[in-house]
Amino acid sequence: MIGIMPCVCDSSVVILLAKVGRLDLLKKLFSRVFIPPAVCHEVVERGREEGHPEVAVVEAALKEKWLRVQSPRGKDPVLHSLGRGEADSILLAKQIGAMLLVDDASAKALALSRGLEAHGTVYVLLRCLHRKELSKEGGMRLLKLLVQAGLRLSPEV
Repeated sequence: MIGIMPCVCDSSVVILLAKVGRLDLLKKLFSRVFIPPAVCHEVVERGREEGHPEVAVVEAALKEKWLRVQSPRGKDPVLHSLGRGEADSILLAKQIGAMLLVDDASAKALALSRGLEAHGTVYVLLRCLHRKELSKEGGMRLLKLLVQAGLRLSPEV
């Protein structure tokens, strides 16, 4: 069952899920999945330059058109303290009425202060468990893989 809400992803979420071979979970949870051009550049172009194999997973999702690149309109000076991908992700999510998926705490706090629903990679895992897209055992395996791939967890999680 596909979710009814669209989402906008920042680089970290896309990279981590692609690294563990589960980028597909996004299309199971959301009606549409977007990334801004700055995120696409960071994930695909820079990832290719640096030789990251997960780039192929992201390129396949883009080719299948369930992962879409969309530019936000304009800029927001309040977001200048963030990286370009994070700032554009927040702006795009606000403009299209989408949930934001971002792992950076500062970016998430700014998004929440702007009235966005914002979550991180762990949210994707929890939603999949709740919707029975993953078993408990599968969820634990995936969490371990995500941590090995670079997911940082705080004690609050």
